Parts: sequence; structure tokens; C-alpha cells
Amino acid sequence: MNEHMDVTLMIADDESFILRGLKEIVSDSDLPLKLIGTAGNGMDAFALLLSSSPDIAIMDIRMPGMDGLEVIRRARDAGLTTHFLILSGYNDFSYAQEAIRYNVHGYFLKPLNIPEFRQALSAEYQDVLATRAKSASDTISTDELSSLMESSRSYFLAQLLQGEISSADVTNARLNFLHINLGPDSSVAVILTPENSDSDFETDFASIITHTIHPVLKTFFYEAFLYQEQQIVCIINLSAGNEDLLLARIKACLTGLQKKNGLSFLAAVGTIVPELCQCSASYQAALSALSYRIYGTDTKIFDSGIICHQLPQESPRSIDSAPLADAILNGDTTRIKDYCSAFFDSLFFVRMPPPNYIFGMFLFLISNVQKDIAIKSSHPVSFPEFTFDDLNILPSVSELKDWLIDFFLNYSELLTASHNGHDQIIRQAKEYIRSHLDCNIKAKDVAALVGLSEAYFTIYFKNHSGVNFRDYILSEKMEYAKSLICAQNCSITEIAYQIGYQDYRSFSRAFKNTVGMSPSEYLNAASKNTSP
Repeated sequence: MNEHMDVTLMIADDESFILRGLKEIVSDSDLPLKLIGTAGNGMDAFALLLSSSPDIAIMDIRMPGMDGLEVIRRARDAGLTTHFLILSGYNDFSYAQEAIRYNVHGYFLKPLNIPEFRQALSAEYQDVLATRAKSASDTISTDELSSLMESSRSYFLAQLLQGEISSADVTNARLNFLHINLGPDSSVAVILTPENSDSDFETDFASIITHTIHPVLKTFFYEAFLYQEQQIVCIINLSAGNEDLLLARIKACLTGLQKKNGLSFLAAVGTIVPELCQCSASYQAALSALSYRIYGTDTKIFDSGIICHQLPQESPRSIDSAPLADAILNGDTTRIKDYCSAFFDSLFFVRMPPPNYIFGMFLFLISNVQKDIAIKSSHPVSFPEFTFDDLNILPSVSELKDWLIDFFLNYSELLTASHNGHDQIIRQAKEYIRSHLDCNIKAKDVAALVGLSEAYFTIYFKNHSGVNFRDYILSEKMEYAKSLICAQNCSITEIAYQIGYQDYRSFSRAFKNTVGMSPSEYLNAASKNTSP
């Protein structure tokens, strides 16, 4: 966001724990707000307002020195246009009445209703942008104004998909001000994404929307925008009974993308929801439908009718992971493959079970095996790191099965190497350290090299080398420094840089703490020992 587009905020409350809580609420809101300061009393709050003129101020009513309403009154007298949200532990209507006189936008009782407050904070953010846009003709260029409005539109549409706006009134107000081509009524979310996840279409996004999607969907009230990486989302006003028309138009979009742009796209259509502010449910349904792409069907369009709602026969409690743990510990690759194949097949209680169910059962199996091995093995090795996204991006069912088998085969190899040849891991780590003495060596980098998690690697290194990882690095650096000092070919500053220190003072301090004397003292001592 450009500097002139930053929305600034201050918080004033005399209770420190409430200040911390409000800062967390602001931080967790995902709003691009810039907190410029906090105040614990009315005098400091007024001084901060005068010095910083924040766009938004969250203000407690009862504060020492000067109450919140007096702060607001003086701020208005000083000509400040700050948007105020006030908090009070007192359910007194007179406060609300006075707050209205000072054009306060929100009045909230403690304890705070956090969802309601977050929604109000979001509304204030949008109002600040709206106020700027109205006066922008005198302060920013037409292009900057267009960019500001476009970012506000995208942000609002993203909020709809995330379910952050549940109020029809807020939705209507944003639709009107931002000139969004949608009504508040029944809607559906549609996802368009490249069939090949390696496709790069982002640079052509504007032309795809303008020249391919818009000519096909222009008869609908709709908005299309890039929501996530390689994911165009269309929010469309659609009433029941028009599903076939929409599917025909989506098919035309996919055909146009192939012909005009040479891109093979897939589409996912969510359920129709009765109000626009509920379109997050439609978007989630579209995501679920899209996940069925792993089954390799011929279709290019996935609608919510494909989603399986039948309850599975297997549950996490039914997983017996002990045989797999034994096979892994014994390095029995045949048993590992047979177990994983049988486990995978057991998940298909229907022809196409929900992919998220398969992913979830994978995670439970991995967790159970890890627990079994931790009990049975004296030196268990942490699993190779992975995320849910690693599973979600796999393009087919067969690759999903292969991933599971390969995962446990790799783990078995790692475990065997740890038990039978752990010196190899220590040897690799020490070689890396010796070849990177001029760097700031981090445990996570060495752990990645040997295939362990950072937490487990540091424990493993100490258990199998007899020395703490950090202490070993320091020892190696200082031994190398001593050899350089004795060679007398480098200055102390040059030696410091050669072993990864940014200044000679830090190096000298570390050297003296380790060796017991400064580098110059060590040089003198070494010179005396070598003199004839």
C-alpha cells in the first residue's frame, strides 16, 4: 500500500490488559492498519491525537486526567476529523447521547463483543477510504484514485468470501459506495483456476477478465477478481432455476480461455445462497467441489452436486498403526507398501470420497505412527516436514497414494540411518559447519541438510556429539581464528569477518570469553612460544 493510503490508528485505555487485548484484536483483524501509538490517560491521548492526527481512534470513556468524551470534544474543537470508536464499562445512555453529538461512529460496552467490534473496525477502515476518495480530486491523481477504489473493492469482496461481513446493511452500504456490480440478493461463487498448477496467468489477469470473462458474463450482475494465487473468483447474483444458464456461460468462459489465451482452465461452482453476505458458504462449497479434481474425471466444471455427504466407515479411532510402525522400524519395505496400499483402499467407502477426508486420515495415520515409534524406539527421528498444502496440490489419486508410500519409505530409511549410522549425520553437520565458518550458521539450515526438524536436530546433535550445537560452532570458529592469528596474515578485523562476525569488538569479546585472553594477547603469547 502506498504511504498516502496508510490508515493510521491509536488506542487509549487506562487498563493495560485491555490495551494489550485491543492491540491483538487490531493485529488479528487482517486490516492494513498502522498503529501509531497508545495512551493510558486522557492527557496523553489528547497529545497523541494532536501530534499524529490518526484516522481512527479507539477511546475509553473513563480515564484519569481527562475523560474520553472531553478528549473527543477538544479534538473536534481543534478541527480533527478522526473516526472515534469509544468503549465504556457503564451502560449509561447519556454517554451515547454525548458521543453522537461529537460524531462518534461506534459505542461499545465492556466486556467487548469482539466479532461486533471487528466488524465496526472494518467499517471504519472502509469509511476512511471512502472519505479520502471523495476529496481525492484535489489531492491525488485520477490513476491513484482509481487504484484506491480498486483496492477497496477487492478488499471488500475478499471480506465477503472470508465471511467477515454478515450484516446486510454493511453489505448494501459498501455496494453503493464502491459501485460494485452486485445486488444484495441470492448469489453464487465460481472459481476459475488453471488445470495445470504450474501455469502462469497472473500477468494476463486484466485481459482475461476484460476480454474473456466479461463478454460471457456481462448479462449477469457479477464481479470477478484475483483472490488467491492462480484463482479467479466470480461472485454472481443468481436466483434458483438459472443454474443451467450459468453452467453454459461458465463452459463458454473455459472455451474462450483455451482459444484466446491458450490456457486450460477448470471451474468450480458453489451453492446458491439467499443473500450476498452469505457467499462465503458458496465459496467454501466451490472449493470442496474443486478438490474432486484429483479423481481425474473428464469434466472441466465441478459443481457442489459432486460433493459426497455420506458418512465414512473408517474413523481415526479405527486406525491400527502398530503394524506400520513395526515395518518402519525393521526397514521392511514390502510390509510398508502393503500396509499403505491397504489403508488407502480402505478409505474408499464410496467411489469418490471427500478428498479432505482422505487428507485428514493421512494426517491421523502419520501422527499415530509417530507416537508408536516414539514409544518403541530409543532414538526416534522426527518425520520429514510437510504441510496440508503438500497433499492438496497433488493432481491425482494415484499420486496421493504414491506420496503416502514414499513418505513412510523415506522415514524408514532415515530411521535406519539414524540407528545404524548416526555418525554420518553428525559428520555431515560438522562438515557443513567447517565449510561455513564465515557465515551466521543456523540450526534450521543444518537440520534441513540432514533431513531432520530443527528442534529434533539440536537434541540429536548434543546426544550424539556430546556438545551443544551452538557451543560446537563457537569452538570451531575460535579454533579457526587462532590459526589465522598465528599465521599473522590478517588484521583482527579481517579475521572477525572471516569467521562470521560483523565487527571486531564482538569477535574480541567472544574470543576472550572462549580462549581466556584477547586476540592480541593470544598473538603475543603465540609469538613468544615460537620465537627462537
